[in-house]
Amino acid sequence: MVAAAQAATVTLSPTSVYESTSSWLSLDVNNLNGSSIVTQVIANSSLSLLSAATYSGWTTSTTAQSATWSGGSVETNVRSALFEFQVRAPLVLSDVQVIVEARMNGAPLFLNLNVLNDVSPPNVTVVSPNGFVAPAAQNVSLLVVDSETGVQNASYQWSDCSGSPVSVSLTRSGSLFTGLANFAGFAEGSTVCYTVTATNNAGETANFSGQLRVDATPPSVTAFGPTGFVNESVDFRFQAADNLASSLSCALSVNGSVLQTLSAANNTNVVASSNLSNFSEGSLVWSVSCVDGVGLSGSSQQGIVLDKQPPVITVNTPATILRGVSTSFSSLITDTIGVASVNASFDGSAVGLAQNGSVYQGVMNSAVLGAKQLVVQARDNAGRTTASNVSVQVVPNHRVTLSLSPNPANPTSTITASGSVVGDGAFAASSVLVRTPSGNFTTPLSNGSYSVNFGAPAAGSYLIYVEFVENGVTYVNQSTLTVASTVNADPSFNGGSGIARGGGRRSSSGGSSGGRSSDSSSDSTVSSAEESAPKNVSRSRSAVYQPLDPEVPRQALTPKATGAFTLPGPVKWLALFIGLLVLAGVGSYAYQRRAKGEPKDGQVNWDNYFEK
Repeated sequence: MVAAAQAATVTLSPTSVYESTSSWLSLDVNNLNGSSIVTQVIANSSLSLLSAATYSGWTTSTTAQSATWSGGSVETNVRSALFEFQVRAPLVLSDVQVIVEARMNGAPLFLNLNVLNDVSPPNVTVVSPNGFVAPAAQNVSLLVVDSETGVQNASYQWSDCSGSPVSVSLTRSGSLFTGLANFAGFAEGSTVCYTVTATNNAGETANFSGQLRVDATPPSVTAFGPTGFVNESVDFRFQAADNLASSLSCALSVNGSVLQTLSAANNTNVVASSNLSNFSEGSLVWSVSCVDGVGLSGSSQQGIVLDKQPPVITVNTPATILRGVSTSFSSLITDTIGVASVNASFDGSAVGLAQNGSVYQGVMNSAVLGAKQLVVQARDNAGRTTASNVSVQVVPNHRVTLSLSPNPANPTSTITASGSVVGDGAFAASSVLVRTPSGNFTTPLSNGSYSVNFGAPAAGSYLIYVEFVENGVTYVNQSTLTVASTVNADPSFNGGSGIARGGGRRSSSGGSSGGRSSDSSSDSTVSSAEESAPKNVSRSRSAVYQPLDPEVPRQALTPKATGAFTLPGPVKWLALFIGLLVLAGVGSYAYQRRAKGEPKDGQVNWDNYFEK
C-alpha cells in the first residue's frame, strides 16, 4: 500500500510465512523521483520481533514488536533501499493474514503478511539399517525433512518385537540424525523391530516402523571374466549371491580404481561394460566387491592383459608377377601382446601361409592378367584386427633365352650370345639388350631371335645378361661365361710339359709302359704341340703359352738295295726266314752267358731294366 501524502513506495517481501517459523522480512523503499528525502523507517507488527539488520549511516533500535532505522537518508534518486527484520510466526489452526505497518518519515503504510498453517508431518526419507542388520553394534541413521516448518526432533527405538523398546540417542546434523544401536545377541535369521518418530516445528508428528532380519553371513562374489587379453572396451561379468539380501551394492575396480558402482540382483549374472582407455597397456587386475544389507562384503578378482594397439603388418612382395608362375611373398607381423591368427588371400582366393617366428610366407599365382589384390589380415590375442592390401600386377610370362658359344672360352675368343624371345601371347619387343664385360649391345630381333658377337675378357667367370622391356616390365635372363686361364704343367712332371684349361692340373708317374696318367679330378686336356715341349721345363701359370718352333721332319729309314733283294720271291723270303732264326739263336746264347756273371766295367746290365 502507498500513502497518499508520501511519494515513496514500499513493498514487503516475502508476503507469506509458515506458522512457528522464524523468517526474515524486508521493506523495500523506492524513492526514485520522490517528493522528499526519507530519513526514518519504522516496521511494526503483531508478530514477535527477533532482530533487525544494521546499516552504515543508520541507527537501528528494536522492541518486542517494532524496528526503527533513523539518522540516514534515502535520496530521491534511489530506486530500492532494503530494511530487514526477523519475526517469528505463531501457531495457527488455519491460514491467517496479519498487518505489518511501515512508516516513512512518520507517515504510515499498511502491508499484508500471510501466516500459513502447516498440516503435513515431517518426511522420513532414509532409515538405515534397512531390511537386514548384523548381530553387533551398528550405526543407525535417519534423514528427516520438513520443507514447511522444519524438523523439531526425531527418535529411534528398537526391540525384539515382543519386549520393551530400547531408545537410541541421536545426534543431529542438519536433516541427518545418527546414533549407535547394539544388536548383539540376536541369532542368525531372527527379527528386530524398530520405530522412528519425527516432529516438525508446527507440532505435526510422523511415525515410521519397520523390521530387520539379522544377517551374519557375507555375500559370495564370483568374477567370471574376462581373464585374458582385452582391448579398451570390456564387458566385465560377475555374480553376487547372499543368503538373505535380494540385491547387493557392488563396486567394479581395475588396479584399485573404481570404474563404476551398481546394484546386483542376488544370485544373478551381471554384465558391466567399461572403457579402459585411461589405463596403460600390459597386465591389470580387475575386481568386484559387493556389500549386502548389513554391510558384510565379498569380493573376487581376475587378471587381464590390456592391448590398445592392433597388429602391425609389413608386406614384402614384388610389384609384378608373371602369369602362371608361382611367386613368393612374405609378411612381417608384430604385436605387443601376441598374434592370434593370420590369413591371406590373393585375388579373392585363400593363400596358405608358413610361419617362421614373426614372418609369414605364402605363394601367389594367377592365370589372368591385370591388377590383383593381395590381402594379409592379422588378429591379436585381444581381438584387434589389421588388414594390409597390396596391389600386384600380373604381367605376361614372356621368356628370353640365352646361349653362349663357345663356353668355356679362351681370353682371345669371339663369343656369340644368341637366343630368342618366347612370348606369352603377343609381345612388343623389337630388340634385346645384351650386357657383357666388353660392353652392352642393343640387338634387333629377327623372327623373335637375336645374335651378337663380343670379345672374351680376361680369365675368370662372368654373368652375361639379356633383357628387354615391355610396358615398364623388364624380362631378363643370364648365363655364366667361363674364360679359362693358361697354365703350365707341374715342374715335377718329367715326361713333358702341357697347357691346362679350366684351372685343372696334370700329374705324372713312372710305369712299365712309360705312359702318363691324369688327375681324376681335372677335366684338362693337352694338345699335340704341348706333348713336344722339352722335359723338365716349367712355365709360369700366368704366362701365355707359346708353341715351340717346328723342326725339319726326319726321313724314314730305308734299307739300301743289295743283290739279295733281287732274288726270286720264294727264295728271297726263305733266306729272310733263315736269317731271322740265326739272329734269334745268337741272342738266346748271349742272354744265357750274361746271366752267369756280373757285367763288365762300363757296361750296362739290361736284365729287368724296365722293371726297376
